[in-house]
Amino acid sequence: MAFPIPSHLPRGGNAQSKSSQIISKISDTTATSLTADLAASWLQDLSNAITETHHQIHDRIEERRPDFDRQFEAAVSLQTRVQNLSDRIEELQGTLYDTQTGLIPNITRTLTAQKALAQETCDVQVTYGALSYLARCKEQYAKLKALADAGRMPEAVEGCATLGKVLDDVPNSLKGANVRRFRILNDSVNEQLSQAYADSLVFSYPSSLHASFTINSPVKVSKTTNTLTLEPILASLHPATLSEHLTSLRRDLITRFVEPVCRSQSEIAVEDHNQHFHVLTLSPSANSSSPLTSLRTLVSFLSQNFLLYLPPSHETVFTTSLYAPLTSLILSQLIQPHLPSKTTEIPSFLELVDDAVRYESELKDRGIASGEANDIAHWADKAATHYEQRRRETLISKAKDIIQATGLDGKIRVDAPPTPTAHSIPLPEPHSSSDENADNTAWDFQEDPITEQEANMEPEADDWGFNEESGEPKEDEGLEADADGWGWGDDEDDSVEAEAPPPPPPQVHPAERSSAQPNTPIAIAPKAATRLEKLSSKGKSASSTPLQSPAPPQSPVPSHPVQAAKSSSSSIRPELKKAEKVKYSVTHRATSILELVEAAIREGETLRRSQAFPVSTSSDNLPGMLIMQTGPLILDLLRAIYPVGHGQATSATKKSMQWACDCRFLSLESTRIANALDEHALKTRIEDVANQLHFLWEVTFDDVIVREEEKVDAILDKAHGFGEISNDRRQEQVQEAVEEVLREIRSTAYEWKSVLARTDYSIATGAVVNAALTRITRDVLALPDITEMESERLAEATRTLESLQNLFVGADGESEIGIYVSSWFRFSYLGELLVASIADISYLFEQGMLVDYETDELVRLLRALFSETPLRANTIAKFQRGHPVMRES
Repeated sequence: MAFPIPSHLPRGGNAQSKSSQIISKISDTTATSLTADLAASWLQDLSNAITETHHQIHDRIEERRPDFDRQFEAAVSLQTRVQNLSDRIEELQGTLYDTQTGLIPNITRTLTAQKALAQETCDVQVTYGALSYLARCKEQYAKLKALADAGRMPEAVEGCATLGKVLDDVPNSLKGANVRRFRILNDSVNEQLSQAYADSLVFSYPSSLHASFTINSPVKVSKTTNTLTLEPILASLHPATLSEHLTSLRRDLITRFVEPVCRSQSEIAVEDHNQHFHVLTLSPSANSSSPLTSLRTLVSFLSQNFLLYLPPSHETVFTTSLYAPLTSLILSQLIQPHLPSKTTEIPSFLELVDDAVRYESELKDRGIASGEANDIAHWADKAATHYEQRRRETLISKAKDIIQATGLDGKIRVDAPPTPTAHSIPLPEPHSSSDENADNTAWDFQEDPITEQEANMEPEADDWGFNEESGEPKEDEGLEADADGWGWGDDEDDSVEAEAPPPPPPQVHPAERSSAQPNTPIAIAPKAATRLEKLSSKGKSASSTPLQSPAPPQSPVPSHPVQAAKSSSSSIRPELKKAEKVKYSVTHRATSILELVEAAIREGETLRRSQAFPVSTSSDNLPGMLIMQTGPLILDLLRAIYPVGHGQATSATKKSMQWACDCRFLSLESTRIANALDEHALKTRIEDVANQLHFLWEVTFDDVIVREEEKVDAILDKAHGFGEISNDRRQEQVQEAVEEVLREIRSTAYEWKSVLARTDYSIATGAVVNAALTRITRDVLALPDITEMESERLAEATRTLESLQNLFVGADGESEIGIYVSSWFRFSYLGELLVASIADISYLFEQGMLVDYETDELVRLLRALFSETPLRANTIAKFQRGHPVMRES
């Protein structure tokens, strides 16, 4: 902030002084205009300004004369007082600092003399204290030296401790003094004591199975004639040194004596030659005595000849450190390796455990263990759990070996659960011409009720096979003699077959989705068959053959196409046959896993009923439950490891189906095992595993079918939509694609036949065939224009796949392709429609033979096959009005 202007100074007016004005004039004057007169005028102006200023000052003083006089007098008074003060200060400095009479120099000389006297006094006192201390140390050292030379080690140790305390209380004047002689003497005493200890406790190790531990008391002190017993030696050793010796002793006892005994390789004996010479020997075991007997001998020997002489502070530490490894070795080397592998060995094992518990109690009585230490007792209380855990580890390890083994892919045939045959599916009764329209839908899907007697019919042997051509692949060498079928008519015993599972309960098991419920695929597959059968069976006798798929004509359409349609099937409802007794393949791996699961459950049940183990108060599980629970764990292990460890195998079609059959087999067997159990938790657990295996069977089964469908679809991509087939090159491509599809389906069916049950085989193969036929039909119907040559070649290509019906031949020799391939009838008429005339197609349509086709599909086919004519237009108009059967209904 700005400095305030004093109140007595004038304010206001022009701040520019006279000198400033003159300077401004000088600066404004140029060199040419500067003259002497002008400079003289500036000097005159400046002189006038100074004179004027003087006059103004005098005028101002005169105006305020009283104030000026007062201030002037005050200034003169202040100057006088300052001069007086300076004179007084000089006088005071002379009084304080004068070298002769000054106060400060005198005080300094006095203090210096006092300091010298005090230092001299202190030196005398320190010298006296140091000499007294040294005299006392010399006296103590002389006594200590005499005791050491005489071999009186206990007194020498006490003297070392006394002298050490004296040396610890050293005066400040002697700190850092060299006490080497005392240290040498102290080390010599400790060395002699350690040597006496080593002479008292002697270990000898001739071999790993031979050892001895000798206790000598008394022993001669080295370099002296005196002798010492064990007790004063232990009491005189430095605590740290004694701790090191005891640690080494414990390690030698555990390593050289306890471990060989616990491994049942050696035994311990005591040899007392006299009261001052005691020997503990280790030698190879020559009898069948319990190792715990030798351990009792060891503890007794230590208690009588060594522990009694230990200082109390070290005795507790040593016994505690001895207890932990001793009990640990008993558990790990003696008890756990002898865990039985059979229930018959449990009593002898429990005797060993009880003896070990008694031994632990004896350790407490001898003071080797505290009252809270119960390692062996706690382990014994859970002996049943430890036994079951060991058995579980063994079973799991065995299961893992089975799962990962590469030589267990051989197959056997097992009975599938009873399932109704394709011929036992109820078909609608034929209607008479009078009531055909009374209650009739487009497809007639209503099913006649099955009586209880029909539903409970027993399975019947059945046999059927492929009518393969001579070019079909041969069976694998590993298949059994009956691998080409499903075991029909083989009621005699088979040495390689697994034991057939007991009949399942009346309800259908969920794992039998694909086989026990054939109505699922059948309800869709024979849609057109019902209507075609009814329309083509008028006038036929009741003794006609069962339903079979209509065989498309092998030649161009006959003049009377309805006759060909009528001869396709009969109208007689087939009789209900007994459920087929069929078989499917299961690997030795699956049967081995099942045997292991059953063995685990049987072993656990046997253990629970035997009551060999007492019920533990610290465990929630009853004896045997852990082993029984190993059964579902083995199945979980199979599900987790097999798909990963055998990834390349499960990627193959046949191997994948075999894995699905194994899952199905284990699912059914798991359900059978669960139904026989009473324990609710275990039963629920196994049922869960069975459901998971069933789910895995379904997923794998469906996945293999989808992969094969994709493979077939990829092959048909080579046909490029079946267009432009009039070109010879394109015809060859189409024909090659169709023939490759035929070979692929036949090859896959042949592989699946040796693995799957008949119904599962038919469903799987039918799905692949249906995918191929549906793709071909869709591509052909999508063609915008088909010439006469192209229609003949397309018909020829479709007839190539007619032999696929041989893959579905039943036991009676009739093909069941219409049951499992929903698009078969639709595909069968495709070749006929391609070479038929408009009149023939119209006739088939009026007779209801083309109900498998949508009207717009038929319209597109007519437009692609025939040029635009009034007949084609009328026929299209008739098609667009809908199927005649639907109009009637």
